[in-house]
Amino acid sequence: MGVGRNLAYTKELYDSVRGFKSHYHLPSGDDDLLVNEASDCKNTSVVFNDKAVTMSVPKKDFKAWKWQKIRHFTTGGMYKWYQIFMLSLYPFSLVLFYVSAGILLSKVVYFNEILIAVSVRILLQMLIFYKPFKIMRNRDLVLLSPILEIIFIFINPLLILSSRKSKQF
Repeated sequence: MGVGRNLAYTKELYDSVRGFKSHYHLPSGDDDLLVNEASDCKNTSVVFNDKAVTMSVPKKDFKAWKWQKIRHFTTGGMYKWYQIFMLSLYPFSLVLFYVSAGILLSKVVYFNEILIAVSVRILLQMLIFYKPFKIMRNRDLVLLSPILEIIFIFINPLLILSSRKSKQF
């Protein structure tokens, strides 16, 4: 995630969008909105190696974690429409995949083929995730990633709805 502790930008870029001025009214999210507003394909890059990893102390309990995620989602509505669309593609494709797989698994005729397709997808996911998770020092999550992905499908919409209902922002 792009958050204040792992984002870097020049003073010129900061000044070009008048800093955080357009985000003063927000209690959080001003850092990623600044970068969102000022970045383009010419002035932005992603550094992905083990020397660039920033570690954060995780929240101690579910309530604190939930509140943090709700805060993150409150700024999501301020992104450009196509960015919201692009960010929605992955969760939408997950739901579509698992719902389709569930429906097809209920048809006894295709059971083995669908079970193989789901297994291949999960195996490929773990193979693809291995190197990035290793770089981010989370290699232990590779085996849990299919389960966490399914949890994500259910929790994410609830957090988004909670962020929209939250009057504290």
